[in-house]
Amino acid sequence: MDKGIKAVLCTTLVFALVAGVISGCNAANSKNAASGEKPEETSSTGDISISVPVVTASGTSGSSSYRSVKDNYNGVLPDKGVAGDYEFEIYEPASFSVMTKERGYYVDTLDEPNAPYFIVICSGEKNTGGYGIKIADIGFQDGKLWITAEETSPDEGDIVTQAFTCPFCILKLNKLPPEFSVVNTDGKVFTDLLLEGEVISDSNGDIDPRTLEKDYKLPDGWIASLRDGAGEIMYETFIYREGTGYKYINVVAMTESWGATKWNNHFKSEGTCQTKEEVIKAAEAFGSAGFMVLPDDLTKAHSVDDFIKMDL
Repeated sequence: MDKGIKAVLCTTLVFALVAGVISGCNAANSKNAASGEKPEETSSTGDISISVPVVTASGTSGSSSYRSVKDNYNGVLPDKGVAGDYEFEIYEPASFSVMTKERGYYVDTLDEPNAPYFIVICSGEKNTGGYGIKIADIGFQDGKLWITAEETSPDEGDIVTQAFTCPFCILKLNKLPPEFSVVNTDGKVFTDLLLEGEVISDSNGDIDPRTLEKDYKLPDGWIASLRDGAGEIMYETFIYREGTGYKYINVVAMTESWGATKWNNHFKSEGTCQTKEEVIKAAEAFGSAGFMVLPDDLTKAHSVDDFIKMDL
């Protein structure tokens, strides 16, 4: 185990913030949980059939065939091994504290020289337990690395946890490929949450420049912040007084690197409300209505009800 990440490893995956959200890669009966455009070629090794897109950089059908890492390991994907020029390791989700409510992936690393890279793949928030995701294959085509994740969902009649869950899986690489894609076994692409997932366009198609900032700077003067999250990600709604009502700005805050103390804000959306109750509803829709902090003491957590009661 990398000693640089020991500080963020835990024996159980428990998100103990006010919302009490639990996430993990639950064992479930194998069943595809997502659909998308079907790829043109299938690579089968062992007893798992993995579908991968067959597209070259120019967007035309590729001529070279997909090569699975499992071909070098008797048709089985090991927890640790070598894929071309890359050393990889698949981590058990229970070893990490990660909560990402959005579907997609992001790349993280450690704040130290020659640190490895962690590709965190997320299925998005589910309203019950029983959902799961795992790395199903790693392979190459036309010089590009493909990471394939298998998503599962509970069968009808299964007894599942009645709580929101956020299934994810993690692939560690000793270095970051210049070009790679993450897909599920149906060929549906996972978007980069720090790129595609952050871009917002207006009705004219113009991109809001705030969505492109690596560390969005919030305007001064916020009176309260509603928050929820755990591990490396927090969902935050910053609230400002505006006339007789309120303005809010939603951001996703992520640590600059795995286990780092510095957080970067990524702008998501904004809006206005006339009442505190409307603000809370907007925060609930965003996923940030777990607890409240005030600007004069960020270490003290208040309940969401305190936002209604306090004269801010």
